[in-house]
Amino acid sequence: MRTVSACIFSLLALSACAIPAKKDGESLTLTKVEKIEWSKMSQPVLLKQIGSPDKKAMIGPQGEEEVWIYLGGEPRSTRLSVIFNAKTSQLLSANWFFRSNDPGTELKDIFNRYNQYEFTLEPEESYSTSRMQFYKSKNGDLELAVNKKSGDVNSISWEVVPEAASSSKRKPTSH
Repeated sequence: MRTVSACIFSLLALSACAIPAKKDGESLTLTKVEKIEWSKMSQPVLLKQIGSPDKKAMIGPQGEEEVWIYLGGEPRSTRLSVIFNAKTSQLLSANWFFRSNDPGTELKDIFNRYNQYEFTLEPEESYSTSRMQFYKSKNGDLELAVNKKSGDVNSISWEVVPEAASSSKRKPTSH
């Protein structure tokens, strides 16, 4: 997921090149995103639940992943990115991005919010950024990206791995 986050951050820098899509105008909140059953998600269901993305882009060496980006706030910035397998439309992951002025982004607050999960700090040698650290849930479906200096959570990532494909998780790409 860290690799996906790094790809998303790079993608966001290039999002002006992405294909704009229709926006239904509904405001996204973390509470609304948390209610989504990511393991049962498909593109049509997501469109029904939260509307069309602001931008769509293809990523990967062969364009094998489709990213939907939902913007919000002023200035407009990414709130949610959702990654699908471009061929099968199967959901791969979803990423919620906090803003610096969002309440409750301290790590202790997020741990309290997700108290049903058991998180472990990923070994630092497993990622290449020195300003971030990552906490992963025991079952691997939820990951927190935390700013080391401030202690604030920058993003939450939900990874969906179908049971049949759990042994063939997505291979990380370079940062």
